[in-house]
Amino acid sequence: MSTIEDAHQDAATPLALARWSARLDRIVAGLFVLVLCVPGAAIAAGFKPPPPIENRPVAEVQRWSLGSIFDTDWYASVDAAITDRLVLRSQAIAARGRIELATGGTGTVRVLRGTGNWMFFSVDMTTPCALDVGTVVSSLDKLHDRFAAAGQRFFVLVGPDKSAIYGDKLPADVALGCTADNRPAIESAAAARPWLIDAWHPLLAARTATPAAGLYFPQDTHWTPLGESVAVQPLIDAIDPGAWADPAVGPSGHFTKTMDLAREVGLPVRREVPNIRRGAVAVTRTIVPVPGISHGPFLFTMHTDAPHVVPGRTLVISDSFLRIDPYVVGAFFADSVWVPREWLDSDPGLLARLGPFDTVILSRVERHLYDESFGPLLARAIR
Repeated sequence: MSTIEDAHQDAATPLALARWSARLDRIVAGLFVLVLCVPGAAIAAGFKPPPPIENRPVAEVQRWSLGSIFDTDWYASVDAAITDRLVLRSQAIAARGRIELATGGTGTVRVLRGTGNWMFFSVDMTTPCALDVGTVVSSLDKLHDRFAAAGQRFFVLVGPDKSAIYGDKLPADVALGCTADNRPAIESAAAARPWLIDAWHPLLAARTATPAAGLYFPQDTHWTPLGESVAVQPLIDAIDPGAWADPAVGPSGHFTKTMDLAREVGLPVRREVPNIRRGAVAVTRTIVPVPGISHGPFLFTMHTDAPHVVPGRTLVISDSFLRIDPYVVGAFFADSVWVPREWLDSDPGLLARLGPFDTVILSRVERHLYDESFGPLLARAIR
């Protein structure tokens, strides 16, 4: 009897396994369809995507047209949009980030792990310099002369990369790039040009004087508002000596910032950051809408109501460093217009429509100082 039962059990086992395997296949297939269809349906229904966990916007589907049927870029945009909305994707990225940090890495070549909790944007060290120092300085000299001939003032603020101020937080074996090689020549050029602002010396001096002062964020690419204030004080002194202390600049309130390098790793970190303000000066910030172009909140004007301000209309070609706390700079100008460098290519006539300007300020983080000759870019701001 036992022999018959054993034989029957042996025959039933493969059948049971086959049934279980088929059931598992259906479960997996169902989950796969769910994972793909939920974000696809959300896109089709126009639902707002979840907040991005990485340091970039959530991908969107390109606008469809009849030609999209034959456009591989359109299909790629659909694929990217669905991927960014996959169920549990953010949780998976965060889990990977925790594992990478626990094992001493970051999980991305864009973020370099420093000492302690410090992170660095590897692009600081690896971005090639398209132009040499002589070409860059010559281009800026010509621009300065053209603005001066038109009765306008022109100033350049170069923001040091974090690796230039906190190099001791880098791993010992990191090779610094061309910006580090070029730094002495740029500092020398700035020493001979009052309108070319050397921000390295004041930042390094501030760090030496107060080692515990946070001039750059440990888990973000940028300087803090305190670091920004140290860097821009020489700019304000060059434009209007004495304005920095009338009234005095100091901490005032807080704002919340997400650390971009931590978000790049997949572990967004939010910090309460002290604002820096110019006394009780009232500053009004107004977003400028541009029909047909999505400039977001970074194209804006600032109006300052204070006795001691730079008169006239000021153009600020801004980057992400100067926008950490634009009120630090905006409080010193009667009327200023802030235009991101990256949007001038998409709207060549923008400066002509926003002008004319009495003062022009170009702000560039040092790794982008060697990207281009700035003459063609700013020629439209010359009266």
